[in-house]
Amino acid sequence: MLIIEHIPPDVLAGSTAIIIAYCRMRFNKYSAKSSIYESIMCGALSIITTALVAVSGVDVLWVVVSGGMVGYLGTEKAGGIINSIVRAKVDTMVKR
Repeated sequence: MLIIEHIPPDVLAGSTAIIIAYCRMRFNKYSAKSSIYESIMCGALSIITTALVAVSGVDVLWVVVSGGMVGYLGTEKAGGIINSIVRAKVDTMVKR
């Protein structure tokens, strides 16, 4: 049994996003302060994506993938994608 199985999925997603975002920012030569702020925002945004993944009904392991994607894309791109997903879902619900 892996230790990763005992960690809540939203914690995994948030920590994955934070680590990847920080590494991405530092690799792109941003300051440590900017890297920390961006990684914290990515971590928070990835926790929001856990709710979207849960609502979509896919496997819980996709939550960790979503956290990694948020960390890699950054807050602006990931926020735009999440916004379009939510709009499409609301439009579908309103049309019913």
